[in-house]
This record gives sequence, structure tokens and C-alpha cells, in this order.
Amino acid sequence: MNEKEKLLIRLLDSDEPIAIVRYFEWFKTDRHLRDTKYSVLRLDTLNKDIDEFDVPRSLYFFLALKLHEFKKMIDNVNGQVFERNGFRDIAISLVHKRKIKFLIDKNNQYNPES
Repeated sequence: MNEKEKLLIRLLDSDEPIAIVRYFEWFKTDRHLRDTKYSVLRLDTLNKDIDEFDVPRSLYFFLALKLHEFKKMIDNVNGQVFERNGFRDIAISLVHKRKIKFLIDKNNQYNPES
């Protein structure tokens, strides 16, 4: 297990306010096929920022076991966002709105239904 995987496991096992983003990437060759991806968002209070970690496939099962500890905030055809311990409210008060918009736009992948 590498250091990134150990860090993600520690984050998921902690009580730290974090968010999990489950999003989809559609294949260019077949717009009906998609691949599920996960990112973990963590607040960086020192720099008033949000750190984003792509979750390696090796942790998908572990992550799925932890999702019941999170509150689903967004659920649509593009994916879902889960949070715990008031991540959204803290992020809104701590992080500049342009950074939040950047993260939203970055994760807004192609949607064949739109």
C-alpha cells in the first residue's frame, strides 16, 4: 500500500469534514458506456483551499463500505456528492468562490443526456 492510499484510508477513518465526489467519464467510442471515478475533497484551513485526491481503484471497495457514514448532498446523472461533518458549510465560509466553481466545473464531465 502506497502513501496516498494510507492517507485516504486515514481520512476516511477519521472524523474530519470531507466530501466524496462520485462522477462518471463517458467513453468517446460509445456514449452509453461510462466509467465511475471517485475523488475525496479535504479542507486546507491553513491555505483556505480544498485539496482533491483521486481515489485509486484499489480503494473503491473500502470507500463503498464507508459511504453510509456520509450524507448525500447531490445526486444526478453526472454523479453524486457525499459529505460529512458539515464539509459544504465550512468550505463555503472558508474557500474563495472561484475555487469552488473551478472544482465544480472541472468535475462536470460530458453528459450524453444533456
